[in-house]
Amino acid sequence: MLAQQGDPWAQFNLGSKYALGQGVARDEKEAAKWFRMAAKQGDSLAQHTLGVMHENGQGVAQSEKEALKWFRMAADHNYPQSQYTLGVFFENGKVVDQNHAEAFHWYGKAAAQGHTPSYLRLGWMYFLGQGVKKDEVKAAKWFRMAAESNYPLAQHTLGVMYENGKGVKRDLNKAIKWYQMAADRGYNSSKAALKNLSEKQTPEITP
Repeated sequence: MLAQQGDPWAQFNLGSKYALGQGVARDEKEAAKWFRMAAKQGDSLAQHTLGVMHENGQGVAQSEKEALKWFRMAADHNYPQSQYTLGVFFENGKVVDQNHAEAFHWYGKAAAQGHTPSYLRLGWMYFLGQGVKKDEVKAAKWFRMAAESNYPLAQHTLGVMYENGKGVKRDLNKAIKWYQMAADRGYNSSKAALKNLSEKQTPEITP
């Protein structure tokens, strides 16, 4: 068996089978054991998965400190979801001291690999001036990148930017376009925004 012979991909695959109960009885502790073997050999997906398991207490003792250790290992191996997760930890001061500049750094590394949620977080950091100089134009750029990746929250946010003329020229038609895209994907806030805009644009009937 390749997993027992030390093949990290096979170890991760076997861990996944135990985690999901595919072909074997579902066993999170056994899953964690195989993920740990693969993670110790530098498999970034196994490292990230082990971080998630420690964060949620699945098959292992719940420990955000231990989760952070594995997320950082995977992030250092350039795994984008772990880089994003580290950004969240630093942005929110979770286990680590709050550090917006460090959060911006990790979101940037993940975004460079096409990680859509990181586009959105970078947009907000530019918009709020957290970890970087406030710049609404750059914020709009990152929101647009996320929106063009079919991320409903980003589509809604870009709609808000166009409606209010933040970082872009005010354009209600473009606001409606982005709200509609998000609404079509079930985003309720965009549905409400469309309703509000429709009411604003309806001429009052006067005698």
